[in-house]
Amino acid sequence: MSLDPFVQSRLAPHDYSVHVSPVELRPKGRVWPIQLEQQLPTIGIPLRAPDADAPLDLQSVLTTAYERAAYDATIDYTQEPVPPLSKPQAKWAKTRFAKPKRK
Repeated sequence: MSLDPFVQSRLAPHDYSVHVSPVELRPKGRVWPIQLEQQLPTIGIPLRAPDADAPLDLQSVLTTAYERAAYDATIDYTQEPVPPLSKPQAKWAKTRFAKPKRK
């Protein structure tokens, strides 16, 4: 899903975005712009009134899914991703996903 160009122009630079649309804001909503190198945010998931939003730690969700699915054993991080990363992102990814050297 792509963002409206007007909304896109008002957000901080980002590679991804998270959108939550509480019923009282529809068709609008809340958007979190996220850079690839950033930790994912904890966002509020709307519940019915009078309940407060339920916090959802997206980084924890992604980490748990990644670990349970053993993606580190199935994804070849030596291959170039599609689409390719920018040079700064590629440098970050190389550091982030470097395999530890065996002793």
